[in-house]
Amino acid sequence: MLTTIQVELDINDFKTIEDVRAINSIMEENIVNSYLIDSLYLLRFISFQDISNVFYNKYHEHLVYLSGDPTPPDMREEANYYNVFISKKKTITVYVPMDIVLDKTVIETSPAFVGYHVEYKYIMACNATILRNHLDPKVLSKKLLDFRPLLVIRRLILDCIACGGTDIHFNSFYENKERCHKVQYRVSREIIDSSFHLDYELIHMAINKLIDRKSSTLPIDLETINGMTTDIPNIFNDETVDLRFTGSIVSAGLYVVIAIQQVTTTSKKIDELGFPKEDAEKLREIAKKNEGLVLNTGPMRSGKNTTIFGILNEKIHMPIRIIEYSNPVEVRMPIPQINYKGDINALKSLMRMAKKQDLDYAVLNEIPNQEVAFAVRDLVNSAVGVITTTHLTRVWHLPYKLEELYGKDYKTIISQLLAVINHRMFREQVAEHLIEYELTASTVTTDFLSFAYELGVRRYFEPAPNTKVHLKLQPLIEILLFNDEIRTQLLNSAMLSDSEQFLEKHIRKTGENLETKLVQGINRGQFNIRELEQFFMRGD
Repeated sequence: MLTTIQVELDINDFKTIEDVRAINSIMEENIVNSYLIDSLYLLRFISFQDISNVFYNKYHEHLVYLSGDPTPPDMREEANYYNVFISKKKTITVYVPMDIVLDKTVIETSPAFVGYHVEYKYIMACNATILRNHLDPKVLSKKLLDFRPLLVIRRLILDCIACGGTDIHFNSFYENKERCHKVQYRVSREIIDSSFHLDYELIHMAINKLIDRKSSTLPIDLETINGMTTDIPNIFNDETVDLRFTGSIVSAGLYVVIAIQQVTTTSKKIDELGFPKEDAEKLREIAKKNEGLVLNTGPMRSGKNTTIFGILNEKIHMPIRIIEYSNPVEVRMPIPQINYKGDINALKSLMRMAKKQDLDYAVLNEIPNQEVAFAVRDLVNSAVGVITTTHLTRVWHLPYKLEELYGKDYKTIISQLLAVINHRMFREQVAEHLIEYELTASTVTTDFLSFAYELGVRRYFEPAPNTKVHLKLQPLIEILLFNDEIRTQLLNSAMLSDSEQFLEKHIRKTGENLETKLVQGINRGQFNIRELEQFFMRGD
Protein backbone atom coordinates (compact mmCIF):
# COMPACT_ATOMS: atom_id res chain seq x y z
CA MET A 1 0.00 0.00 0.00
CA LEU A 2 2.75 2.41 0.95
CA THR A 3 4.76 1.92 -2.23
CA THR A 4 1.65 2.34 -4.39
CA ILE A 5 0.85 5.60 -2.67
CA GLN A 6 4.36 6.91 -3.05
CA VAL A 7 4.77 6.14 -6.73
CA GLU A 8 1.37 6.49 -8.33
CA LEU A 9 -0.43 9.35 -6.62
CA ASP A 10 -0.66 12.68 -8.40
CA ILE A 11 -2.00 15.98 -7.16
CA ASN A 12 -4.56 15.89 -9.97
CA ASP A 13 -6.15 12.81 -8.39
CA PHE A 14 -7.48 14.97 -5.58
CA LYS A 15 -10.89 16.34 -6.44
CA THR A 16 -11.77 17.65 -3.00
CA ILE A 17 -10.07 18.40 0.29
CA GLU A 18 -11.83 15.32 1.69
CA ASP A 19 -9.87 13.17 -0.80
CA VAL A 20 -6.64 14.66 0.50
CA ARG A 21 -7.60 14.03 4.11
CA ALA A 22 -8.53 10.44 3.33
CA ILE A 23 -5.19 9.79 1.61
CA ASN A 24 -3.39 11.47 4.47
CA SER A 25 -5.15 9.21 6.96
CA ILE A 26 -4.27 6.07 4.98
CA MET A 27 -0.65 7.19 4.73
CA GLU A 28 -0.20 7.87 8.42
CA GLU A 29 -1.88 4.62 9.35
CA ASN A 30 0.45 2.63 7.11
CA ILE A 31 3.62 4.63 7.77
CA VAL A 32 3.78 4.42 11.54
CA ASN A 33 4.80 0.77 11.69
CA SER A 34 6.54 0.52 8.33
CA TYR A 35 10.26 0.20 7.74
CA LEU A 36 9.71 1.99 4.42
CA ILE A 37 8.81 5.15 6.27
CA ASP A 38 12.16 6.74 5.39
CA SER A 39 11.54 6.44 1.68
CA LEU A 40 8.57 8.75 2.08
CA TYR A 41 10.51 11.61 3.66
CA LEU A 42 8.92 13.95 1.10
CA LEU A 43 5.80 13.37 -0.96
CA ARG A 44 6.50 12.67 -4.61
CA PHE A 45 3.09 13.67 -5.85
CA ILE A 46 3.63 17.35 -5.02
CA SER A 47 4.78 19.26 -8.09
CA PHE A 48 6.08 22.69 -7.08
CA GLN A 49 6.75 25.50 -9.52
CA ASP A 50 10.16 27.13 -9.87
CA ILE A 51 9.80 29.73 -7.14
CA SER A 52 12.69 31.32 -5.30
CA ASN A 53 12.06 29.65 -1.96
CA VAL A 54 12.16 26.12 -3.38
CA PHE A 55 15.48 24.29 -3.49
CA TYR A 56 15.23 21.92 -6.46
CA ASN A 57 18.05 19.62 -7.49
CA LYS A 58 17.79 17.80 -10.81
CA TYR A 59 19.51 14.82 -9.21
CA HIS A 60 16.77 14.66 -6.57
CA GLU A 61 13.74 15.12 -8.77
CA HIS A 62 11.47 13.60 -6.15
CA LEU A 63 12.68 16.01 -3.46
CA VAL A 64 11.31 19.41 -2.64
CA TYR A 65 12.96 21.37 0.13
CA LEU A 66 11.37 24.62 1.29
CA SER A 67 13.87 26.98 2.90
CA GLY A 68 11.36 29.04 4.85
CA ASP A 69 7.82 30.37 5.06
CA PRO A 70 7.19 31.72 1.52
CA THR A 71 4.35 34.00 2.63
CA PRO A 72 4.87 37.66 1.64
CA PRO A 73 4.49 40.15 4.52
CA ASP A 74 1.34 41.71 3.01
CA MET A 75 -0.37 38.34 3.07
CA ARG A 76 0.94 37.11 6.40
CA GLU A 77 -2.26 38.00 8.25
CA GLU A 78 -4.42 35.99 5.84
CA ALA A 79 -2.01 33.07 5.95
CA ASN A 80 -1.90 33.02 9.73
CA TYR A 81 -5.70 33.21 9.92
CA TYR A 82 -6.14 30.17 7.68
CA ASN A 83 -2.95 28.43 8.93
CA VAL A 84 -1.49 28.06 5.42
CA PHE A 85 1.56 29.25 3.42
CA ILE A 86 1.17 31.60 0.48
CA SER A 87 3.55 32.32 -2.39
CA LYS A 88 2.91 35.44 -4.44
CA LYS A 89 4.22 35.56 -7.97
CA LYS A 90 2.06 35.76 -11.10
CA THR A 91 -0.47 33.70 -9.21
CA ILE A 92 -1.30 33.04 -5.59
CA THR A 93 -0.12 29.58 -4.61
CA VAL A 94 -1.52 28.33 -1.32
CA TYR A 95 0.40 25.52 0.38
CA VAL A 96 -2.08 23.63 2.50
CA PRO A 97 -1.06 21.21 5.29
CA MET A 98 -3.11 18.07 4.79
CA ASP A 99 -4.62 18.25 8.24
CA ILE A 100 -6.26 21.61 7.46
CA VAL A 101 -9.82 21.87 6.08
CA LEU A 102 -9.68 24.98 3.93
CA ASP A 103 -12.63 27.09 2.87
CA LYS A 104 -11.46 28.00 -0.65
CA THR A 105 -14.32 30.39 -1.21
CA VAL A 106 -13.30 32.57 1.71
CA ILE A 107 -9.62 32.70 0.64
CA GLU A 108 -10.36 33.33 -3.04
CA THR A 109 -12.62 36.28 -2.17
CA SER A 110 -10.14 37.74 0.32
CA PRO A 111 -9.27 41.39 -0.48
CA ALA A 112 -5.55 40.49 -0.40
CA PHE A 113 -5.99 38.13 -3.35
CA VAL A 114 -8.07 40.25 -5.70
CA GLY A 115 -6.75 40.05 -9.25
CA TYR A 116 -4.84 36.84 -8.72
CA HIS A 117 -5.54 33.30 -9.79
CA VAL A 118 -5.42 31.01 -6.77
CA GLU A 119 -4.02 27.49 -6.95
CA TYR A 120 -3.61 25.00 -4.12
CA LYS A 121 -0.87 22.51 -3.28
CA TYR A 122 -1.04 20.07 -0.40
CA ILE A 123 1.86 19.08 1.85
CA MET A 124 2.18 16.61 4.70
CA ALA A 125 1.36 18.04 8.10
CA CYS A 126 4.80 17.25 9.54
CA ASN A 127 6.51 18.94 6.56
CA ALA A 128 4.37 22.00 7.15
CA THR A 129 5.29 21.98 10.83
CA ILE A 130 9.00 21.86 10.10
CA LEU A 131 8.67 24.46 7.34
CA ARG A 132 6.95 26.83 9.70
CA ASN A 133 9.37 26.35 12.58
CA HIS A 134 12.76 25.50 10.98
CA LEU A 135 13.29 22.31 12.99
CA ASP A 136 12.89 24.17 16.27
CA PRO A 137 13.37 21.60 19.08
CA LYS A 138 10.04 22.61 20.58
CA VAL A 139 8.32 21.49 17.40
CA LEU A 140 10.63 18.74 16.18
CA SER A 141 9.74 16.50 19.06
CA LYS A 142 10.80 13.00 19.95
CA LYS A 143 7.47 11.79 18.58
CA LEU A 144 8.16 13.34 15.18
CA LEU A 145 11.70 11.94 15.13
CA ASP A 146 10.38 8.48 15.89
CA PHE A 147 7.89 8.95 13.08
CA ARG A 148 10.46 10.14 10.50
CA PRO A 149 13.87 9.18 11.98
CA LEU A 150 16.09 10.21 9.04
CA LEU A 151 14.10 13.27 8.06
CA VAL A 152 16.37 15.55 10.09
CA ILE A 153 19.64 14.32 8.57
CA ARG A 154 18.26 14.40 5.04
CA ARG A 155 16.96 17.93 5.40
CA LEU A 156 20.29 19.08 6.84
CA ILE A 157 22.17 17.47 3.94
CA LEU A 158 20.04 19.28 1.37
CA ASP A 159 20.36 22.57 3.25
CA CYS A 160 24.16 22.16 3.52
CA ILE A 161 24.44 21.48 -0.23
CA ALA A 162 22.21 24.49 -0.97
CA CYS A 163 24.58 26.68 1.10
CA GLY A 164 27.57 25.42 -0.91
CA GLY A 165 28.72 23.27 2.02
CA THR A 166 30.55 19.96 2.05
CA ASP A 167 30.35 18.82 5.68
CA ILE A 168 27.81 18.94 8.52
CA HIS A 169 29.21 19.51 12.02
CA PHE A 170 27.39 18.72 15.26
CA ASN A 171 29.42 20.60 17.84
CA SER A 172 29.00 20.55 21.65
CA PHE A 173 30.90 23.05 23.79
CA TYR A 174 30.66 25.21 26.92
CA GLU A 175 29.78 28.89 26.90
CA ASN A 176 29.52 30.75 30.23
CA LYS A 177 29.64 27.35 31.95
CA GLU A 178 26.53 26.24 30.05
CA ARG A 179 26.50 23.39 27.54
CA CYS A 180 25.77 24.56 23.99
CA HIS A 181 25.05 22.52 20.88
CA LYS A 182 25.29 23.81 17.32
CA VAL A 183 24.64 22.51 13.83
CA GLN A 184 27.24 24.00 11.49
CA TYR A 185 28.40 23.60 7.87
CA ARG A 186 31.80 23.63 6.26
CA VAL A 187 31.66 26.07 3.33
CA SER A 188 35.01 26.35 1.58
CA ARG A 189 37.48 27.11 4.41
CA GLU A 190 34.89 28.57 6.79
CA ILE A 191 32.52 27.12 9.37
CA ILE A 192 29.07 28.72 9.27
CA ASP A 193 26.06 28.21 11.55
CA SER A 194 23.07 26.34 10.13
CA SER A 195 19.69 28.04 10.27
CA PHE A 196 18.40 24.81 11.82
CA HIS A 197 18.56 24.53 15.61
CA LEU A 198 18.48 21.22 17.48
CA ASP A 199 19.07 20.51 21.14
CA TYR A 200 21.38 17.75 22.34
CA GLU A 201 18.63 15.17 22.78
CA LEU A 202 17.42 15.56 19.22
CA ILE A 203 20.97 15.59 17.77
CA HIS A 204 21.85 12.43 19.67
CA MET A 205 18.61 10.74 18.63
CA ALA A 206 18.97 11.61 14.94
CA ILE A 207 22.60 10.44 14.86
CA ASN A 208 21.80 7.16 16.59
CA LYS A 209 19.02 6.49 14.10
CA LEU A 210 21.35 7.27 11.20
CA ILE A 211 24.05 4.88 12.46
CA ASP A 212 21.58 2.13 13.33
CA ARG A 213 19.63 2.26 10.08
CA LYS A 214 22.26 3.11 7.49
CA SER A 215 25.71 1.96 8.65
CA SER A 216 27.41 -1.36 9.39
CA THR A 217 28.34 -0.24 12.92
CA LEU A 218 26.39 0.18 16.16
CA PRO A 219 25.38 3.43 17.86
CA ILE A 220 27.10 2.28 21.06
CA ASP A 221 30.48 2.53 19.28
CA LEU A 222 30.06 6.29 19.32
CA GLU A 223 30.13 6.25 23.12
CA THR A 224 33.58 4.66 23.33
CA ILE A 225 36.75 6.65 24.04
CA ASN A 226 38.05 5.82 20.54
CA GLY A 227 35.01 7.26 18.82
CA MET A 228 33.89 5.83 15.50
CA THR A 229 34.30 6.20 11.76
CA THR A 230 31.90 4.65 9.29
CA ASP A 231 30.63 4.99 5.73
CA ILE A 232 26.95 5.55 5.02
CA PRO A 233 26.14 4.86 1.37
CA ASN A 234 23.16 6.03 -0.62
CA ILE A 235 21.44 8.15 2.05
CA PHE A 236 18.67 9.24 -0.38
CA ASN A 237 18.17 5.77 -1.87
CA ASP A 238 18.81 7.19 -5.34
CA GLU A 239 22.57 6.62 -5.72
CA THR A 240 23.41 10.34 -5.53
CA VAL A 241 24.86 11.00 -2.06
CA ASP A 242 27.15 8.97 0.22
CA LEU A 243 28.27 10.05 3.68
CA ARG A 244 31.47 9.58 5.69
CA PHE A 245 30.70 9.75 9.41
CA THR A 246 33.23 10.44 12.18
CA GLY A 247 32.25 11.13 15.76
CA SER A 248 33.47 11.10 19.33
CA ILE A 249 32.38 12.00 22.84
CA VAL A 250 33.55 15.39 24.13
CA SER A 251 33.11 16.91 27.57
CA ALA A 252 30.02 18.91 26.57
CA GLY A 253 28.39 16.14 24.51
CA LEU A 254 29.28 15.09 20.96
CA TYR A 255 31.55 16.20 18.16
CA VAL A 256 30.37 14.68 14.88
CA VAL A 257 31.38 15.47 11.30
CA ILE A 258 29.38 14.13 8.36
CA ALA A 259 31.25 14.56 5.07
CA ILE A 260 28.86 14.76 2.12
CA GLN A 261 30.09 12.96 -0.98
CA GLN A 262 27.93 13.73 -4.00
CA VAL A 263 28.24 10.82 -6.39
CA THR A 264 27.11 13.12 -9.20
CA THR A 265 30.26 15.19 -8.60
CA THR A 266 32.68 12.27 -8.46
CA SER A 267 31.29 10.82 -11.70
CA LYS A 268 32.17 13.96 -13.68
CA LYS A 269 34.94 14.20 -16.25
CA ILE A 270 37.47 17.02 -16.26
CA ASP A 271 35.42 19.33 -18.51
CA GLU A 272 32.52 19.11 -16.04
CA LEU A 273 34.45 20.15 -12.92
CA GLY A 274 34.15 23.89 -13.53
CA PHE A 275 37.83 24.68 -14.08
CA PRO A 276 38.85 27.49 -16.45
CA LYS A 277 39.45 26.23 -19.99
CA GLU A 278 43.25 26.52 -19.81
CA ASP A 279 43.43 24.51 -16.57
CA ALA A 280 41.06 21.85 -17.91
CA GLU A 281 43.33 21.38 -20.93
CA LYS A 282 46.36 20.83 -18.67
CA LEU A 283 44.42 18.29 -16.58
CA ARG A 284 43.42 16.40 -19.73
CA GLU A 285 47.08 16.21 -20.74
CA ILE A 286 47.87 14.72 -17.33
CA ALA A 287 45.01 12.22 -17.73
CA LYS A 288 46.37 11.00 -21.08
CA LYS A 289 49.66 9.86 -19.51
CA ASN A 290 49.92 6.57 -17.65
CA GLU A 291 53.45 6.93 -16.27
CA GLY A 292 55.04 9.14 -13.63
CA LEU A 293 53.91 10.53 -10.27
CA VAL A 294 51.11 13.10 -9.93
CA LEU A 295 50.75 14.88 -6.56
CA ASN A 296 47.44 16.52 -5.66
CA THR A 297 47.54 19.00 -2.80
CA GLY A 298 45.37 21.58 -1.08
CA PRO A 299 43.42 22.11 2.17
CA MET A 300 40.64 19.79 3.26
CA ARG A 301 37.54 19.95 1.04
CA SER A 302 39.36 22.00 -1.58
CA GLY A 303 38.43 19.61 -4.38
CA LYS A 304 41.66 17.64 -4.74
CA ASN A 305 39.90 14.26 -4.52
CA THR A 306 37.26 15.42 -7.00
CA THR A 307 40.08 16.23 -9.44
CA ILE A 308 41.51 12.74 -8.97
CA PHE A 309 38.10 11.25 -9.76
CA GLY A 310 37.84 13.52 -12.80
CA ILE A 311 41.17 12.21 -14.08
CA LEU A 312 40.08 8.63 -13.31
CA ASN A 313 36.81 9.11 -15.18
CA GLU A 314 38.90 9.99 -18.23
CA LYS A 315 41.16 6.96 -17.75
CA ILE A 316 38.59 4.23 -17.09
CA HIS A 317 37.68 4.22 -20.78
CA MET A 318 41.29 3.48 -21.73
CA PRO A 319 42.36 -0.16 -22.30
CA ILE A 320 44.54 -0.16 -19.15
CA ARG A 321 44.47 -1.74 -15.68
CA ILE A 322 43.85 0.64 -12.76
CA ILE A 323 43.68 -0.12 -9.03
CA GLU A 324 42.92 2.04 -5.99
CA TYR A 325 44.33 1.85 -2.44
CA SER A 326 42.39 3.97 0.03
CA ASN A 327 41.42 4.33 3.67
CA PRO A 328 38.47 4.29 3.37
CA VAL A 329 37.19 3.75 -0.16
CA GLU A 330 34.98 6.82 -0.44
CA VAL A 331 33.52 6.46 -3.93
CA ARG A 332 32.56 3.28 -5.71
CA MET A 333 34.32 3.14 -9.08
CA PRO A 334 34.41 0.54 -11.91
CA ILE A 335 37.97 -0.47 -10.95
CA PRO A 336 39.40 -2.78 -8.25
CA GLN A 337 39.41 -0.85 -4.95
CA ILE A 338 41.20 -1.92 -1.78
CA ASN A 339 40.50 -0.50 1.68
CA TYR A 340 43.71 -1.02 3.64
CA LYS A 341 41.90 0.20 6.81
CA GLY A 342 44.80 2.27 8.08
CA ASP A 343 47.16 -0.71 8.26
CA ILE A 344 50.41 0.76 6.87
CA ASN A 345 52.16 -2.64 6.81
CA ALA A 346 49.31 -4.03 4.73
CA LEU A 347 49.56 -1.04 2.38
CA LYS A 348 53.31 -1.60 1.91
CA SER A 349 52.69 -5.26 1.08
CA LEU A 350 49.97 -4.32 -1.39
CA MET A 351 52.26 -1.79 -3.08
CA ARG A 352 55.04 -4.36 -3.41
CA MET A 353 52.56 -6.88 -4.82
CA ALA A 354 51.29 -4.29 -7.33
CA LYS A 355 54.50 -4.59 -9.37
CA LYS A 356 53.59 -8.24 -10.04
CA GLN A 357 49.92 -7.62 -10.87
CA ASP A 358 50.31 -6.28 -14.40
CA LEU A 359 49.13 -2.78 -13.45
CA ASP A 360 49.27 0.37 -15.54
CA TYR A 361 48.04 2.93 -13.02
CA ALA A 362 47.54 3.15 -9.25
CA VAL A 363 45.50 5.54 -7.11
CA LEU A 364 46.68 6.10 -3.55
CA ASN A 365 44.68 8.33 -1.20
CA GLU A 366 47.85 9.57 0.56
CA ILE A 367 51.51 8.85 1.30
CA PRO A 368 51.46 8.35 5.08
CA ASN A 369 55.18 7.82 5.75
CA GLN A 370 58.64 7.35 4.23
CA GLU A 371 58.29 3.60 3.77
CA VAL A 372 55.19 4.03 1.60
CA ALA A 373 56.94 6.89 -0.24
CA PHE A 374 59.77 4.55 -1.26
CA ALA A 375 57.20 1.93 -2.31
CA VAL A 376 55.59 4.56 -4.55
CA ARG A 377 59.01 5.36 -6.04
CA ASP A 378 59.58 1.67 -6.79
CA LEU A 379 56.20 1.52 -8.48
CA VAL A 380 56.75 4.52 -10.79
CA ASN A 381 60.26 3.24 -11.56
CA SER A 382 58.49 0.10 -12.80
CA ALA A 383 56.51 2.21 -15.31
CA VAL A 384 53.32 2.17 -13.23
CA GLY A 385 51.75 5.63 -13.02
CA VAL A 386 50.66 6.82 -9.55
CA ILE A 387 48.33 9.64 -8.51
CA THR A 388 48.02 10.55 -4.83
CA THR A 389 47.46 13.43 -2.41
CA THR A 390 49.91 15.20 -0.15
CA HIS A 391 50.03 18.40 1.90
CA LEU A 392 51.68 21.51 0.46
CA THR A 393 50.71 25.13 1.03
CA ARG A 394 52.08 26.19 -2.35
CA VAL A 395 53.49 24.26 -5.30
CA TRP A 396 56.98 25.70 -4.87
CA HIS A 397 57.25 24.12 -1.40
CA LEU A 398 57.62 20.77 -3.15
CA PRO A 399 61.40 20.34 -2.51
CA TYR A 400 60.85 20.36 1.26
CA LYS A 401 58.06 17.79 0.98
CA LEU A 402 60.26 15.53 -1.13
CA GLU A 403 63.04 15.76 1.47
CA GLU A 404 60.50 14.94 4.20
CA LEU A 405 59.43 11.81 2.31
CA TYR A 406 62.75 10.64 0.85
CA GLY A 407 65.42 12.24 3.03
CA LYS A 408 68.78 12.81 1.38
CA ASP A 409 67.62 10.62 -1.54
CA TYR A 410 64.84 13.08 -2.48
CA LYS A 411 66.35 13.79 -5.91
CA THR A 412 65.82 10.15 -6.92
CA ILE A 413 62.10 10.80 -7.43
CA ILE A 414 62.44 14.05 -9.42
CA SER A 415 62.95 12.31 -12.75
CA GLN A 416 59.59 10.52 -12.28
CA LEU A 417 57.51 13.60 -11.34
CA LEU A 418 54.79 14.38 -13.88
CA ALA A 419 52.76 17.14 -12.19
CA VAL A 420 51.84 18.87 -8.93
CA ILE A 421 48.31 20.29 -8.67
CA ASN A 422 47.47 22.71 -5.85
CA HIS A 423 43.76 23.30 -5.15
CA ARG A 424 41.72 26.07 -3.54
CA MET A 425 37.98 26.63 -3.41
CA PHE A 426 36.60 30.17 -3.65
CA ARG A 427 33.09 31.57 -3.49
CA GLU A 428 31.85 33.04 -6.74
CA GLN A 429 29.30 35.86 -6.50
CA VAL A 430 26.45 35.53 -8.97
CA ALA A 431 24.19 38.57 -9.04
CA GLU A 432 22.05 40.30 -11.64
CA HIS A 433 23.53 43.74 -10.90
CA LEU A 434 27.11 44.52 -9.80
CA ILE A 435 28.49 47.91 -8.81
CA GLU A 436 32.13 48.88 -9.37
CA TYR A 437 34.07 50.36 -6.42
CA GLU A 438 37.53 51.86 -6.11
CA LEU A 439 39.92 50.00 -3.80
CA THR A 440 41.07 52.44 -1.10
CA ALA A 441 42.45 52.40 2.43
CA SER A 442 38.99 53.29 3.70
CA THR A 443 37.62 49.92 2.55
CA VAL A 444 40.50 47.57 3.42
CA THR A 445 43.50 47.42 5.74
CA THR A 446 46.76 49.12 4.74
CA ASP A 447 48.68 45.83 4.56
CA PHE A 448 46.10 44.23 2.31
CA LEU A 449 45.88 47.35 0.16
CA SER A 450 49.62 47.11 -0.56
CA PHE A 451 49.26 43.39 -1.33
CA ALA A 452 46.31 43.98 -3.68
CA TYR A 453 47.99 46.92 -5.43
CA GLU A 454 51.08 44.81 -6.05
CA LEU A 455 48.85 42.28 -7.81
CA GLY A 456 47.29 44.99 -9.95
CA VAL A 457 43.91 45.34 -8.22
CA ARG A 458 42.53 48.88 -8.36
CA ARG A 459 38.80 48.28 -8.48
CA TYR A 460 36.39 45.56 -7.46
CA PHE A 461 32.72 44.69 -7.89
CA GLU A 462 30.00 44.02 -5.32
CA PRO A 463 26.28 43.22 -5.75
CA ALA A 464 23.98 46.21 -5.88
CA PRO A 465 21.87 46.85 -2.75
CA ASN A 466 18.75 44.70 -2.51
CA THR A 467 20.08 42.43 -5.26
CA LYS A 468 19.73 38.73 -4.64
CA VAL A 469 23.16 37.06 -4.55
CA HIS A 470 23.78 33.40 -5.19
CA LEU A 471 27.13 32.13 -3.91
CA LYS A 472 28.56 29.03 -5.51
CA LEU A 473 31.91 27.34 -5.07
CA GLN A 474 34.50 27.78 -7.81
CA PRO A 475 37.70 25.68 -7.83
CA LEU A 476 41.01 27.24 -8.85
CA ILE A 477 44.30 25.39 -9.22
CA GLU A 478 47.96 26.15 -9.78
CA ILE A 479 49.63 23.44 -11.86
CA LEU A 480 53.30 22.61 -12.19
CA LEU A 481 53.87 20.42 -15.25
CA PHE A 482 57.37 18.93 -15.25
CA ASN A 483 59.58 19.01 -18.30
CA ASP A 484 63.29 18.28 -18.85
CA GLU A 485 64.29 21.87 -18.11
CA ILE A 486 62.53 21.92 -14.72
CA ARG A 487 63.83 18.49 -13.75
CA THR A 488 67.41 19.44 -14.71
CA GLN A 489 67.25 22.65 -12.70
CA LEU A 490 65.99 20.82 -9.60
CA LEU A 491 68.59 18.08 -9.95
CA ASN A 492 71.38 20.67 -10.25
CA SER A 493 70.25 22.83 -7.33
CA ALA A 494 72.59 22.47 -4.35
CA MET A 495 70.11 23.69 -1.73
CA LEU A 496 66.40 23.22 -1.15
CA SER A 497 65.91 26.98 -0.97
CA ASP A 498 67.38 27.35 -4.47
CA SER A 499 64.88 24.81 -5.81
CA GLU A 500 62.04 26.58 -4.02
CA GLN A 501 62.99 29.99 -5.45
CA PHE A 502 63.30 28.57 -8.95
CA LEU A 503 59.84 26.95 -8.79
CA GLU A 504 58.17 30.06 -7.36
CA LYS A 505 59.71 32.26 -10.05
CA HIS A 506 58.60 29.80 -12.73
CA ILE A 507 55.01 29.58 -11.45
CA ARG A 508 54.60 33.34 -11.11
CA LYS A 509 56.19 34.01 -14.51
CA THR A 510 53.79 31.63 -16.25
CA GLY A 511 50.79 33.10 -14.38
CA GLU A 512 49.92 29.74 -12.84
CA ASN A 513 49.86 31.05 -9.26
CA LEU A 514 46.54 31.25 -7.44
CA GLU A 515 46.78 35.00 -6.77
CA THR A 516 46.92 35.84 -10.47
CA LYS A 517 43.91 33.65 -11.26
CA LEU A 518 41.93 35.04 -8.32
CA VAL A 519 42.69 38.63 -9.33
CA GLN A 520 41.57 37.90 -12.90
CA GLY A 521 38.25 36.74 -11.46
CA ILE A 522 37.95 39.86 -9.27
CA ASN A 523 38.52 42.09 -12.30
CA ARG A 524 35.68 40.27 -14.09
CA GLY A 525 33.35 40.63 -11.09
CA GLN A 526 33.37 36.85 -10.63
CA PHE A 527 34.87 37.00 -7.12
CA ASN A 528 34.36 39.47 -4.30
CA ILE A 529 37.45 41.34 -3.07
CA ARG A 530 36.91 39.63 0.30
CA GLU A 531 38.01 36.32 -1.21
CA LEU A 532 41.45 37.79 -1.95
CA GLU A 533 41.52 39.44 1.48
CA GLN A 534 40.88 36.13 3.23
CA PHE A 535 43.49 34.47 1.02
CA PHE A 536 45.97 37.16 2.17
CA MET A 537 45.03 36.85 5.86
CA ARG A 538 45.44 33.05 5.83
CA GLY A 539 48.94 33.44 4.44
CA ASP A 540 48.22 31.11 1.53
